[in-house]
Amino acid sequence: MSMKPKVVVGVDGSEPARAALRWAAREADVRQTELVAVMAWDLLDQRPADRSTPFDPHFDDDAAAAELARSLADVLEPEALARVEQVVECAKPAPAILGVAGPGDLVVVGSRGLGGFKGLLLGSVSEQVVDHASGPVVVVPEDRPQQDGRIVVGVDGSEASVLALTWAAAEAKRWGGSVEAVSVWSYPYASALPFGPMPDPSIMEEGAHASLTSAILDACPDGGADVEAVLVQGQPARVLRDRAEGASMLVMGSRGRGGFKGLLLGSVSSQCVHHAPCPTVVVRNQA
Repeated sequence: MSMKPKVVVGVDGSEPARAALRWAAREADVRQTELVAVMAWDLLDQRPADRSTPFDPHFDDDAAAAELARSLADVLEPEALARVEQVVECAKPAPAILGVAGPGDLVVVGSRGLGGFKGLLLGSVSEQVVDHASGPVVVVPEDRPQQDGRIVVGVDGSEASVLALTWAAAEAKRWGGSVEAVSVWSYPYASALPFGPMPDPSIMEEGAHASLTSAILDACPDGGADVEAVLVQGQPARVLRDRAEGASMLVMGSRGRGGFKGLLLGSVSSQCVHHAPCPTVVVRNQA
């Protein structure tokens, strides 16, 4: 059994889950670590994951295990399939996946499962996993454009964003890609500053640049990855989504400077997970 952090992927037979499985298999191969595929079935709603039949009182762990094996065989080559640990859990999907994953493990889920409405970009299971996982989570969309090797990271100077940048730098080193550290600044509306003169935009931009430079030095003190600093004026979630077009992945911290302390996912991270055009990684401080 590998002592390295493993890659855990949720499988339910949906197209987003198939995309997540393909992504997870490549990641586990690059990391040279264990890939664990998890399928959940519900004792109160016994039937195949694809819901092709109504309630089946005979559906059990063995039936779910057979279904998981078929789902994996549809996506993976025999050599890769032989290296996958297959886990079946009688539980709701999100708790089943999170119960298998340890604090340092990478969890991979599709953007929507079979139970989701087709118009939604993020399903309830994916959202629960992102909100409650103790380690990094990757949400893989169903349709992926051609990738250009970039890993885009949202950086706002918070501890969460520095951790995200550190994670992205290590990931880029594994894949031989590059990192684009993006910091977004905005000029306040006059109504937001009722007293005193409006701040000088150049000073605000310089402050954002200094914060970005400091974050890059904190995350990559040895220059371990090719990190490009990008400073953009605008609305953070929109800028990051635009920068992520064609990228290999978008990496975010679980909360930025604007989040309430009790929230697990900040508003910018949440918007990006819901709408990013590429796989999105949410990295959180395990402490």
